[in-house]
Amino acid sequence: MMKIRRIETDVLVIGGGAAGLRAALAASDAGAKVTLIDKGLVGRSGMSGTLPYWNIPAPVIPEDKGRYFEDLMRASCGLSNPKLLKILVDEARDRVLELEEYGNIFTRDSTGEVSPAHAEGHSAARVLTPAYSWIMAMQLFKRGITVYDETFTTCLVRAEDRVVGAVAIGLKEAEILAIKANAVVLATGGAGHIFGMDTRLWQSTNPIELTGDGYALAYQAGAELVDMEFNQIALEPQYSRQFGQTQKSSALAMARALRSTMTFQETPSVHHFLGGVVIDEKASTTVPGLYACGEVAGGLHLKATDQFIGCLVFGKRAGEAAAREKCDLEMPLDAIKGEVERVVSILTRSPKDPLPPYSVRRKLMDTMWRDVGLSKSEESLNNALKVIEEVKDLLPRMYVRDKSRTFNKEWVEALEAYNMVIVAEMVVRASLMRKESRGVFRRVDYPREDDRYLGNIFVKKVGEQMVLEFRRTTEREVIEKVVA
Repeated sequence: MMKIRRIETDVLVIGGGAAGLRAALAASDAGAKVTLIDKGLVGRSGMSGTLPYWNIPAPVIPEDKGRYFEDLMRASCGLSNPKLLKILVDEARDRVLELEEYGNIFTRDSTGEVSPAHAEGHSAARVLTPAYSWIMAMQLFKRGITVYDETFTTCLVRAEDRVVGAVAIGLKEAEILAIKANAVVLATGGAGHIFGMDTRLWQSTNPIELTGDGYALAYQAGAELVDMEFNQIALEPQYSRQFGQTQKSSALAMARALRSTMTFQETPSVHHFLGGVVIDEKASTTVPGLYACGEVAGGLHLKATDQFIGCLVFGKRAGEAAAREKCDLEMPLDAIKGEVERVVSILTRSPKDPLPPYSVRRKLMDTMWRDVGLSKSEESLNNALKVIEEVKDLLPRMYVRDKSRTFNKEWVEALEAYNMVIVAEMVVRASLMRKESRGVFRRVDYPREDDRYLGNIFVKKVGEQMVLEFRRTTEREVIEKVVA
């Protein structure tokens, strides 16, 4: 039997990238006792932690706020929540200035002023660089915030329709953590890995941690999600096989300089999710006690270029609001016991016809890439849905070969597979409902925008069913409802 460590904290932050770090710092500054858990290494995992730098757009001068807001609304094709975008624009500059207080240095001109650059989709030069998430990670440790890295969250725990904590696996110490909290902040990033990256690195620019865990955790806890059909495809530079590596950004200049010695081409890659868990102005979700920020949050409909500032603005808001939460409810013992049994059973099961987690995930990822990632149609989406149902039947056959409980990555891969299937189904069902092409969403059988679909598709778990609702942007009324 695995040992269970019980932990109590005011605010639990799940995720150690830019959004999670900013939320943890804000909650700590507000006087809360904060615990942060990260699937990888704090400040070094997730999208913000694995890129060499992040560009940060912000209206450097107050007069630019209006144009920035208009740029963001235009980029969202009318799907963003304007209240959330107004907050983002109003607070972006202050959040950027805080980074310099933490120790980040932005590029400056000869006079010493910050030197913003232009970026696609922006009508003014407002993009600053660089920004490092590990700069905030240092602040985390300076404040003495409790950190558990290499720790995988398996479920959120509810009591009386409220989130009161979470259960996680600590891979370092081979222990189960039962963490009671007044509030939980999800900052787990996106789900680019559901489209595959194990053997074909170019299919996703995302690190392997981004398997949609936060989306699945929120869904299982009863929270609403929105815009899950929207994922941004980027053209990333790729080298030929004889060169033996894949790079981004600076690879373009290098490849151009070495055209005579290597082959170079632009290859599409799944880059960024624009949808996620529905939040309000305080970054609270539709479930009391649960907050979300960063790529896991929905409603802002931000492309990748603008996501870092979204992490900072709503990370701070989530942390501050979570710090004000009070909850006297205990974590139900039967919920903890049931989750521990589920998690351990995956490790100890011995099915008659076993499959390694890798093969189950591969079947899902190959289908998502082929039928959902680049070219979508009624036929391809229905095929993907059929395969998802087949993968669901394969999940009980997953067999973890390594029975040790310390740093057992295959065990985590098996647990991730359950999350990946949930997220894949949300993406496919929402894509089937949206019969048009809008923004980054493209269907070959509906190649043009259709004003009848100027609205958002919401997803929620009701009982054991996945329920989708299309709500028109203007009236916010339910136009279409599908129960899977």
